[in-house]
Amino acid sequence: MKIKRIHIKNYKVFRDFTIDFTNNGEVLNLVVLAGINGSGKTTLMRDVMWTCMDGINHKKYKEIEPGKYEIGEFIIETTENHSFNIVLDVHDDIESDVKSTKQVILKYVDKLIFENDLRSSEAYEKTNDLMNEIFNHFDLSIKFRGIDKNREIMFRNGNDDIKIESLSRGERMLITRIFSLYLSDYKNSVILVDEPESSLYPAWQNRIAGIYQRFADKNNNQIIMSTHSPHILASVRKEQIRLLGKDDNGDIVVYDNFMGAYGWRIDKILTEVLGIEHLRTPVIEEKLKKLNILLEKNEYDNPEFKSLYKELEDDLGYADNDLILIRLEILRRKNKAQADKATN
Repeated sequence: MKIKRIHIKNYKVFRDFTIDFTNNGEVLNLVVLAGINGSGKTTLMRDVMWTCMDGINHKKYKEIEPGKYEIGEFIIETTENHSFNIVLDVHDDIESDVKSTKQVILKYVDKLIFENDLRSSEAYEKTNDLMNEIFNHFDLSIKFRGIDKNREIMFRNGNDDIKIESLSRGERMLITRIFSLYLSDYKNSVILVDEPESSLYPAWQNRIAGIYQRFADKNNNQIIMSTHSPHILASVRKEQIRLLGKDDNGDIVVYDNFMGAYGWRIDKILTEVLGIEHLRTPVIEEKLKKLNILLEKNEYDNPEFKSLYKELEDDLGYADNDLILIRLEILRRKNKAQADKATN
């Protein structure tokens, strides 16, 4: 079962709100929720979707028509008339995540050894090969080492054998979120992922959506994730993004004229999609603004301008793009003034 669309009559920040998870009539396997803070992404995932799916599983609904159910303030439309397998991947408790991941890895390795009749070394190698396949472009410095005599999961980092707890936070998030998901081998499931970019380097954020997409396609899953990451938004197609915002009345809406962010520069996504007002620290923004005001008045030779420019050059460096543009504009204005003087 997958979600086609959800309508919310009146719940928290949502009033008469509908969100669609299809494209040209086909249900999407990967959907990314984005928007400014306060636009209801987490509420939509943790409250609404979870309540709807749990209601269907426990038959606490009014069936409007086949595949369309009313559950309190929510109406959910689905693809098939059977229960959901729900995975809520929010990772609020790192200790609990590590514990459950250990159990998943142990179960997977035990299956290779006791059901597939592999030697321990072969099972470890196969597990490591799978990890390398999943994270092929992540340039991980770790490899799966095996299971020690105390049934602890061990990884190799350089010449050292380390436990999951000793991995970097980013590596630990990849292992507990992605690797455990692949080993669990969920099929025909709806998987809700809240902020998958947590603790990941920007280069890894660029690739994380692709890994979820492959897992969803391979196992007939539907993965719905919420994110604040411009790197993730730049890595998915516009038809996969649901951009939440507020209309003139302050109501939450889904923008249906969103042109997408695939391949966009990060700064453009920050300002035009995520609503970030300042790309620099506000102190620097104010200095640049003041410098440009003086420039507009042709006061680029006065002491105030020169002092402010020197401060910014010391902070930002000579090759900063905004400072380059300011120098070019000064040159243009000086050349124009000389040309005007020659003409007169």
